[in-house]
Amino acid sequence: GTLNVNLVSAKRLPKLDIFSESDPYCILLIEDHNPRDGVVPTVLASTEVRTNDANPIWNSKHSLPLRCTAAASLTAAVMDRDEAGSDELIGAVKIPVCDL
Repeated sequence: GTLNVNLVSAKRLPKLDIFSESDPYCILLIEDHNPRDGVVPTVLASTEVRTNDANPIWNSKHSLPLRCTAAASLTAAVMDRDEAGSDELIGAVKIPVCDL
């Protein structure tokens, strides 16, 4: 089936950078268990980065193809873009696909 998702906004995100506010963006990923490879995450969608913004507004709409399996879950993760290193996880929520 297809799941329509609207990533609206986040509020009061913590400051992870030393000299500035976070540069947040949100990704949607599906995690499914594969007997051969274990848990395999696949990024399905991403918002734009909001520079130096602890209260980002994205209003980003996505249509996601989903297949209900017992082990599949959809994760929405808010990340902090880091120019000088790896992006950092600010927070995430995981929902079993069959519950949607």
